[in-house]
Amino acid sequence: MTLKKTNAVTQSVANTAKRVIVIVGVAIVLGESLDFMKLLGCSIGIGGVFLYSIIDNFVKPKTA
Repeated sequence: MTLKKTNAVTQSVANTAKRVIVIVGVAIVLGESLDFMKLLGCSIGIGGVFLYSIIDNFVKPKTA
């Protein structure tokens, strides 16, 4: 299974990304307004996941 092949940090980052997607998706479906604070929180979550994926690619050892 995929969860067995990932470490705890990767699972935590994926969980954060899932939360952001759920919050934005539910707000769109229910027609709830996304005020500045909600958008800021979602942006921080998405930005953190994005930065983690970039840094993880740099740190990952090259296998040839």
